[in-house]
Amino acid sequence: MPKFVIEREIPGAGNLTDAELREISRKSLAVLKGMGPEIQWLQSYVTGDKVYCVYLAPDEAAIREHAKRGGFPANRISAVRRLIDPATAERVATGHARGRNLPRRQNGARALAISPGPFRGALLCLSRPGFECGGHLMDLKSVQKPLKEKYRNEPSASQITLKAKGGQTETPIACSVAIGRAIYDAQAHTGIGGAGTAACSGDLLLGALSACSQITCQMVAAAMGIQAERIEVTVEGDLDLRGTLGIAKDVPVGFERLQIRFDIRAPQATPEQLRALQEKTEQYCVVMQTLVHPPHLESVWVTS
Repeated sequence: MPKFVIEREIPGAGNLTDAELREISRKSLAVLKGMGPEIQWLQSYVTGDKVYCVYLAPDEAAIREHAKRGGFPANRISAVRRLIDPATAERVATGHARGRNLPRRQNGARALAISPGPFRGALLCLSRPGFECGGHLMDLKSVQKPLKEKYRNEPSASQITLKAKGGQTETPIACSVAIGRAIYDAQAHTGIGGAGTAACSGDLLLGALSACSQITCQMVAAAMGIQAERIEVTVEGDLDLRGTLGIAKDVPVGFERLQIRFDIRAPQATPEQLRALQEKTEQYCVVMQTLVHPPHLESVWVTS
């Protein structure tokens, strides 16, 4: 779906209180709910006198209709043509794809971000011997070959430690989460008192599973030479909020069911290739295997 950046002129936007921003967010979500899933709000960036919003929508008309219903200004609407980031400099560009530019979420600090529903993975166009994405053709085997050789010769080099750090905010129902090179806003779910203007921790968990499954499937397909027109992963999780609220002792705290749906369109792939794609994707997906085989969890409290 096309991505748009909307420039809204709102004098004094940078001085709006948390309560005012929350009310604006709730109003926007209410309008979006009435318009259906075809239009999605990804995030917004608040500056001194302007707000820049990032939306997925079928066309500019849908963006203007949302602005009209919500009473929001939409002074300039620009369609996103390409996306570049620090990783662009590291990509192996050996050709130019003529396919459509596929939407990707941007990493942004202090963004007013929402997750309208279960995380949905990005799409990837695959072609042998590499894969095309966003105008780039990457030879995956060439990229991974020196890494594999290094890890075979130096097993200790393959051992890494990832880190995420939560930070306190002004309200007990929200926090910041530093993950890698980006900082995200997170909130309690609306069902336990959150505002609903940022992802809850459950969203982040499902997002991690979706992203890992998506990327693993894409990379396995590329390595196998499977020409896929579409690879899309959707993750859903069911839980009973009475558990985390402590009002029903017989209700577990946490997700009771997780479901991963792989939507694969690869007309030229054989049934044997698709079975191998499923087997290898599930075998090598780090987050999926972590959930299936939980590691030892150590909790350390430092008090002062």
